[in-house]
Amino acid sequence: MSTGLLARAVLLILLPFISLQIILIGFFWFWHWQPHTERLTRAVTNELSLLVSGYETRTLSATAQSGNDPQDLFVNLDALNNLGIRAVSIRGPIDQSLDRPLATSTLDRQLRRNLATLFPGRGVTVDSRFRANQILIMVDQRLEGGQGHYRFFVDRARLFSQTGFNFLILIIVAGILILLPSLAFLRGQVRPIRNLAREAAAYGRGAPLAESPVRGAREVRQATRAFRDMRARITRAVEQRTKMLSGVSHDLRTPLTRMKLQLALMEPGPDRDGLAADLAEMEAMLQGYLDYARGNVQEADRLIILADLVRDVAKPEKWPGLTIHFGFLEDVAVSGRYMALLRLLTNLLANAQVHAQSVWLEVHASAHHARILVQDDGTGIDEEDYDRVLQPFQRLDEGRNVDEAGVGLGLTVCQDIAHSHGGHLTLGQAPQGGLQVSLTLPI
Repeated sequence: MSTGLLARAVLLILLPFISLQIILIGFFWFWHWQPHTERLTRAVTNELSLLVSGYETRTLSATAQSGNDPQDLFVNLDALNNLGIRAVSIRGPIDQSLDRPLATSTLDRQLRRNLATLFPGRGVTVDSRFRANQILIMVDQRLEGGQGHYRFFVDRARLFSQTGFNFLILIIVAGILILLPSLAFLRGQVRPIRNLAREAAAYGRGAPLAESPVRGAREVRQATRAFRDMRARITRAVEQRTKMLSGVSHDLRTPLTRMKLQLALMEPGPDRDGLAADLAEMEAMLQGYLDYARGNVQEADRLIILADLVRDVAKPEKWPGLTIHFGFLEDVAVSGRYMALLRLLTNLLANAQVHAQSVWLEVHASAHHARILVQDDGTGIDEEDYDRVLQPFQRLDEGRNVDEAGVGLGLTVCQDIAHSHGGHLTLGQAPQGGLQVSLTLPI
């Protein structure tokens, strides 16, 4: 069953409508068309019985006095009655090869049943496929002087009413004419919901998207306005946080610079070395704050070939002391922000450079997603710490972190970048014994 709103709404209309059509057609078929067809076939077979009875009760002497041949007399009776039936008397037995019924025809079954009732003990044959507008009925004679049979060429209009099929066509055409505007109206109601979903998805990825006009039902318009108000509030909150964090970090650089100058004027010694280490740690922390703030900067999307991105980031000369192994690199392209993804991979390789000797890089693609694998042979992270290490300002004192000298924002930044592209970051155990980071992005 389809999960789309439009498909389900169409089903809500189609199922009751089709059910009603079937019920109406069933009532018409069983309560009108079949009884009407039964009356028509009974009337025709009664007329045939009357013709045959009238013809056979005339004596040969009466026929001789009239000077007419029995076959001519029968034709004259047919012409006088003007019943839409042409009848002839044929000498010889009935040709059984002309018995061609319609197995699925209600008319054929009713006609044969009525003929068998009115002509008991006689051979009766019906050719329902004689002509498009006629049915051939053959009945054995009961006259002295030889074997013969009657042939009745009955107009199909005498037995079949076209009104039933006209009614069915009318119901189908009327149903289509009713459904088409309904389906168009449904599409118009679903379109604003789809636009809202696209806006929400684009905002979640951090991609700019032009706002569509607020349309649709009252509830849909209210939901669209509420989402846009919420988006504006979230955007303002993020901008204020980013500006505050960036401003504080920049402001703290001024006293740090003065402290570094004063430290340079101090005599070498243990106190100077301790202060220098503290200043370096504080500077690294401030740099982490600034990097985290830069992660919210908007960048235009473009088409990125992930294999080229991995090769660009992982050039051996950029990572001294780290052995880089390239596995399978599939040439798959995704839409994203190049500098953000570059920073994500740089953070992961910087982590491997600190805690491992070697790193393995792979790029794979499926029907709807691309995946970058970064595996190393370092100390790894315990499985129970996977969720905690992805939270901001969380560090593993006894373990490892992408930002060992910072404030625990390295993997958080990587995860934010992945989420802003509509993907996700997954941690695991690498086959080499270290950490495995899997970045999944939509294609």
